[in-house]
Amino acid sequence: MLTQTIPVGESEDVNSGSVLHVLTVAFCLAACLGLVTPLIAETVLGSAGGILVLTMGAMALMSTGSGEVMAMSSIIVYDIYQTYIRPFR
Repeated sequence: MLTQTIPVGESEDVNSGSVLHVLTVAFCLAACLGLVTPLIAETVLGSAGGILVLTMGAMALMSTGSGEVMAMSSIIVYDIYQTYIRPFR
């Protein structure tokens, strides 16, 4: 991880202490790429934090896929099968 700092804010003298925020280069890059959550998870929990973030992403993806499968099966059963193939059962 890079440890150089970047001052953010307007100041005439960077070393005077009137800088609003000081961010690390890694955090700036992560914020620009939208990867703050994995960065913080790995910082706090180590490599297990990164694995947990990947696990959460996989769980969200599987949940979305499950909902799509249920929606399509409901459309097929109620709108096609019961209406046209076996209408009075």
